[in-house]
Amino acid sequence: MPAFLNRSTLTCVFAIVAFGFVQVQAKEPSFYAVAPLLKQYCIACHSGDQPQGDLNLASLSPDFENSTAAWKSVYERLNDGTMPPKNKPQPTAAQKKTILSWVTSGLAIHQATKAAAEGRTRHRRLNRVEYANTIRDLLGAVVDVETLPEDGIASGFDNVDAALDLSSTLLERYLETADSALDAVFVKEAEPERKKRYTDFAPTRYPGPGMPFIFRATRTPVDGRYRFRIEAQTIHSKSGLTLLVYVGNYGSKAPAKRLVGGFDVHDRRTTIELTIPMTAGESIRVFPFERVKQYGKIPPDVREPALVVHGVEMEGPIVDVWPPASATRLLGKRDWEQANVTDAQSILRQFVPRAYRRPVLDEEFSPYFALLKSRIDKGYSIEAALRVTLKAVLCSPDFLYLAAAPGKLDDFDLASRLSYFLWSSTPDDTLAELAARGKLSQPMVLKQQVERMLNNSKAAAFTINFTGQWLSLRHLQATTPDRNLYPDFDDLLESSMLRETHLFFEEILKEDRSVLEFLHSDWSMLNERLAFLYGISGVQGNGFRKVMLPTDSHRGGVMTQAAILKVTANGTSTSPVTRGAWVLSRILGTPSPRPPKDVPAIEPDTRGAVTIREQLAKHKEIESCAACHARIDPPGNALENFDVIGGWRETYRTTRSGPRKMIPTGRGHTTWMHFGAKVEAADELEGERKFNDVDGFKLLLLEDPDRFARGLAERLMVYATGHEVEFADRAEIGRILADVKRRRYGFRSMIHAIVQSKTFRNK
Repeated sequence: MPAFLNRSTLTCVFAIVAFGFVQVQAKEPSFYAVAPLLKQYCIACHSGDQPQGDLNLASLSPDFENSTAAWKSVYERLNDGTMPPKNKPQPTAAQKKTILSWVTSGLAIHQATKAAAEGRTRHRRLNRVEYANTIRDLLGAVVDVETLPEDGIASGFDNVDAALDLSSTLLERYLETADSALDAVFVKEAEPERKKRYTDFAPTRYPGPGMPFIFRATRTPVDGRYRFRIEAQTIHSKSGLTLLVYVGNYGSKAPAKRLVGGFDVHDRRTTIELTIPMTAGESIRVFPFERVKQYGKIPPDVREPALVVHGVEMEGPIVDVWPPASATRLLGKRDWEQANVTDAQSILRQFVPRAYRRPVLDEEFSPYFALLKSRIDKGYSIEAALRVTLKAVLCSPDFLYLAAAPGKLDDFDLASRLSYFLWSSTPDDTLAELAARGKLSQPMVLKQQVERMLNNSKAAAFTINFTGQWLSLRHLQATTPDRNLYPDFDDLLESSMLRETHLFFEEILKEDRSVLEFLHSDWSMLNERLAFLYGISGVQGNGFRKVMLPTDSHRGGVMTQAAILKVTANGTSTSPVTRGAWVLSRILGTPSPRPPKDVPAIEPDTRGAVTIREQLAKHKEIESCAACHARIDPPGNALENFDVIGGWRETYRTTRSGPRKMIPTGRGHTTWMHFGAKVEAADELEGERKFNDVDGFKLLLLEDPDRFARGLAERLMVYATGHEVEFADRAEIGRILADVKRRRYGFRSMIHAIVQSKTFRNK
């Protein structure tokens, strides 16, 4: 008899679990009813030395304490229909319900009991983005997050407690970073000299079509913010041209460069003004997006379209106040030559509660006062001793971790959870004051604060960090499209992709539009470059605006936005498997299992000799692959009409063979391209629900709006609480969904419902 069917073990466990079931539902199925079903339908494949999917049910205990992950896997695979495989005997609907009910109740009771004793979430470390933002808001100092190690990922996010360990290496980086941040506080230098420099060019200087003017005279002397005024105009161009501005260290052999943006230029001499944070040694370069000539002054004998850049003025570094706000906020206007221990202790009494995000007991100050005194006794100046002590505060567990007692969050912990959810940073003075008065936890006050915070510019952190992980936008620049296959890709297009999705997300949030518009909408946020890729006319200029989509555009919703289509491709080709897995995980909230280790990946044939559909058909002949591919491939095939950069296609581009066609590149030029096999996007979802293309696929998804809404609510709850959604949370998610459904699935309403939920307001 398998270990998990041992009668003595089973009797003890069942007695314990059954007692809990009685509290919840009197007629829950017992494990005595479940065990024979698992043996009948599952044990044959999931046992032995090499169980399928690395899931060994023969050694699985019915004790949920030590086998939570395994029982969750049983639930997920049975619930989504991937197990048992279609070619194996299937449990009846009643049998399936019996297993799912038992696992659901058992896991829910186990997790709820554990949460009552320990809290649902662990003490959670700040991730590197939260750490940098917190230092910024505490000290006014800028921390480069790239200097800190990347955080672990769990449930798709980097702010989840289970993945945020604290290593010795990370602690060393915190010490170094704290030193750098305190440099901005204890500033010794005189105020940087603010200078203006103007650079122009000879009358007919001409670098060539699309070649840049590199303004080395604008090389920055120190780190800081610099204001640039670029004087430019076009000649012989009715619709105007686009001026690209890059920043980089162009004196180095391999300059790191970044696109600041594209700016509209017309026939009147205009000034483009922008302020850019730059590091020492960087300079700017400018050139036209279109392949036209550019000059330093208007040439007398040129008749074709051209860009004229008259000159560039650089001003900076720009310092708003001196000494910096980072120094005055913490230290005030004290004369440190006359300062004493009392002054230092006063600063600590003000700073430590802000760093800890809560009131601090007298005894909690004692170690810091002792450290301060010990350094002074060793001959340190008051200033040097205070700096060491502040560094200790910034590396303490109370600063680095979000900690709370089990049960309902007090107002200070609630302020922190809310602030790190919507701002990825520490609570501001308003939240801290409300918490101190015990007002924040009042539902109406909490609602008002959510509104205030969403309307604040700091809420951009929510857009960037949540979409960056939910929609994989952080990986937008991870691949560069093959220039031979995609000569119509450029930096301006890539930056426009990201901007579209961010603005789309913010518009739905701001207007409390339905979350179903993430699935499909009749509008998007576009500029001319992106509209050109989408084949939408009438959009001019680099400014983004809300655009109603033509009925035949195949766009609408996030799945058909270029940013998503690029991050789900590898730079050379697309794969229905990759995109299908992304849709299951990010859109439908039902991630697919990992593929078997011994099955090779499918590599698309860029020569066009073999289609991806033909390769997938062979893959499905492998028994261990068939069940998962039945779920993964259809949503991936639905997106197959979109190429690597998000353009619509009827046939695949190839590198060697096939008929040639002329395609526009988006720079006012065209190029020849080979085309191969025809794209096949038609497929069917479970239940023989067939579709022909992405439009039909989205209609099928919209038939079950709750499925997407629930998945999004769960993703938001993970991000908001820093902990994965557990079986014990499902009832609360259901209440959130019911509330949001009454409000026409409003996205802003969903944020409010999550914040007001028991799950959010409890540890």
